[in-house]
Amino acid sequence: EQIHRLGTNVISVSAQQSRSVGGRARTGNIVTTLREADYLALRREIEGIARASAVVSGVLRLKAGFLSKNTTVAGCEPAFFAIRSRELASGDYFDEAQMRRDARVAVLGYSVAQDLFGGESPVGERIFINRVPFEVIGVLRERGQGLDPGNEDQYVYVPLGTAMRRLLSVEWYNSIALEVQRWQDMDRVAGEITGLLRERHRSSILLADDFKVQSQKEL
Repeated sequence: EQIHRLGTNVISVSAQQSRSVGGRARTGNIVTTLREADYLALRREIEGIARASAVVSGVLRLKAGFLSKNTTVAGCEPAFFAIRSRELASGDYFDEAQMRRDARVAVLGYSVAQDLFGGESPVGERIFINRVPFEVIGVLRERGQGLDPGNEDQYVYVPLGTAMRRLLSVEWYNSIALEVQRWQDMDRVAGEITGLLRERHRSSILLADDFKVQSQKEL
């Protein structure tokens, strides 16, 4: 049940700092090597991918009325919710049209909605993320703590471009979520993703990968 909640036939590509200097791994550096060109190449050259979403995230200040808190804000594409099997408790997800115009709309995790609005519906209400106003358009169904290190009920989701350009000012991704069409193709697709990214990032035996590929099958 916990594995199913993370999504069906999902492969996750995440950026990570694994390059070393003088035999010592560098830590504390922001990894900026997972780029839009990589994402487009994966979608163009790897067969068997049904859906995909790039993801960026950061801990930002959230405010509603007189209440405020720091929480993780994730920028993603509409397909992310289907990939990760995230269901709505109320309202709607954001769509492709809102993605294209970098709309300031937000979908709240269940616990965030409870913390800021109690028993009242936040749909249609205004919140501020790092002082930028957003309209709440949906609330996700409660998921609870699962196998993920973070509690997704405490996340706020906004359109990918909105997060990148209006909130985080970044040009790279933290991760890419990919849904494979057939379970039997998971190993092949994961291997091809690894090979393609190694070629693009010029990884070698001496220069370790600056990304990590994980699949539901391995989990």
